Amino acid sequence: MAYATYAEVQSEFRNTTFASGKPVTPDEVNDWLDEFSALIDGRITKKFALPVSDASLLLVLKLVCKSFVAARIKRILNADDMDANTKENSDADKLEKMAKQILDDIMSGKITFTDAAKSAIAVLSSYNVREDKDPKWEMDVDQW
Repeated sequence: MAYATYAEVQSEFRNTTFASGKPVTPDEVNDWLDEFSALIDGRITKKFALPVSDASLLLVLKLVCKSFVAARIKRILNADDMDANTKENSDADKLEKMAKQILDDIMSGKITFTDAAKSAIAVLSSYNVREDKDPKWEMDVDQW
C-alpha cells in the first residue's frame, strides 16, 4: 500500500494535468507511489513493524513519499529546461534531499515515534548513531 495517493501528489501540481499523452501520466504517478513506498518500507522495517499503524508516523511517511514522487515529476517536467535541472539546489533536489534527511533522522532516532510498533527484526549495524559516524573499514589493521 502506498503512503500517499495520486490525488495528494496531483494537488502539489495545481497548474499541471497528468494525463495520457502528457509528459507524466496517472499510471506513472501511481507506479512511482508504489515504488517509493516499497523503498520506504525497506528502510524503516529495521525499526518499525509493517504495516505502519501509528498515525504520526504515517503522516511523516506520506510527506516523504509525496516528496520523492514530486521530485521525480519535477525533473521530468523540467527536462527541457537545462537551467532548472542543472542548478545544484533545484526544487527537485531540495525535495529529494529533504525526504532522504527525514528517513535518515527517523532511522537514527533524531525523529522519534514512541507509539509506533517496533520491528521484531534484529539488526546488526556498525553505524555509530550517537556520533553520526559511518563505518570505516581498513586493511591490515586490528579493528576489534
